[in-house]
Amino acid sequence: MKKIALMLVAVVLVTSGAFAAGLSVGTALGFPTLQYSLNKDLTGQLGAMYASGGGASSTAILVKVDYKLEKVGEAQPNVGVFYATNGATTATTSFGITYGIGAMVAPNLSLGADIVLVNSVTTGGGASATGILGPGLVGAGIPAAFNTVTLAASYSL
Repeated sequence: MKKIALMLVAVVLVTSGAFAAGLSVGTALGFPTLQYSLNKDLTGQLGAMYASGGGASSTAILVKVDYKLEKVGEAQPNVGVFYATNGATTATTSFGITYGIGAMVAPNLSLGADIVLVNSVTTGGGASATGILGPGLVGAGIPAAFNTVTLAASYSL
């Protein structure tokens, strides 16, 4: 029910004309995302994906916030924090810190990469682990692509 309410709020915000000015779509940490520039330095991202396999399926959710650092030439470095969960009855969750860099390669199109510096993973069974510059989250419905480096892209609407 929480997921449905969250997606309804996202749809209402997206349909607002004032909201659409800072809106873009893209990818982050293996998730397709809807991104919004909160101000000139902060960007929020909301991602969702559906995974199915081995007779089981789940929907994973990602929330990520990036803070833009001082621009270096055409490259825009940033630091960010993220939270991801697969929302299953025995959910796998992950919190982490990223460092990323991106550049505009065409009007409205940005390409870059994120490095997962630190992440903490808790599985449905209660087991937890913390990774530093290493493989991150591996759980049902959450991409195993939470490795050290992931590609990022966004297109401004």
